[in-house]
Amino acid sequence: MSNLVEPISNQTSIADCHRLVKEAHDYLSQHGMEAIEKARQARECSYWGSTVKRVSVLLTDEDRPELVPSSVTEHSLTEVYNQCATMERLLDALEWAQTEESVLNHYEVVLCHPTTSSVPGIADDHDLVLVDREGAKAKFEISDVAGKRDGNRKEEKDLARLGALPAVDINERFGEGWPPGRLFLVVSAEFARRLREPRRSWLRGDPPHCHYVEVKAEGPTRVFEVRQGRRLL
Repeated sequence: MSNLVEPISNQTSIADCHRLVKEAHDYLSQHGMEAIEKARQARECSYWGSTVKRVSVLLTDEDRPELVPSSVTEHSLTEVYNQCATMERLLDALEWAQTEESVLNHYEVVLCHPTTSSVPGIADDHDLVLVDREGAKAKFEISDVAGKRDGNRKEEKDLARLGALPAVDINERFGEGWPPGRLFLVVSAEFARRLREPRRSWLRGDPPHCHYVEVKAEGPTRVFEVRQGRRLL
């Protein structure tokens, strides 16, 4: 099955990556809004739920962006707006990475998954990977959890993908190893409230396994850097 939006795996500038992802996002959101208008027509239908459930987003060839494959001609409305929300976090992260404040503005993109999750256990397969001229990497896991609760253990899974937590038995979680490069979680403003509370076992202890630094602390998207051990005051 084709990706809704193809990954970027050739080295490119952060600005070009942002442009390509935004073109795909805007195309999907436009057709998604058209599908929502179609769903509104069912508001007086006796079978409203089953009717709206079957409303698809039709993806026409007109103005089709580079990253949306021609083989994808329709898609689930729910999936489209969920993926657009995650892409909005990605776009905000790419904008932030271009600022001097991020100290990443001289990096380039070597991998970007706009609508597919990175694969656990595969080295340096993340939602977004940047690299500098010396080969140092910045690795991002991106999500749009809408609230503070984490029923799907998204935080723990993303830390495991980054290598900050081994994806194994909890008793082996707090090893001495730490992955190279800079590690980031990109989340919604609501989920950021959870990350500020050091209640999880990997954020407590003496010393704690890791800590978070909120490096983008404004707007609907927040970026946290994951660092080893105790935070230095």
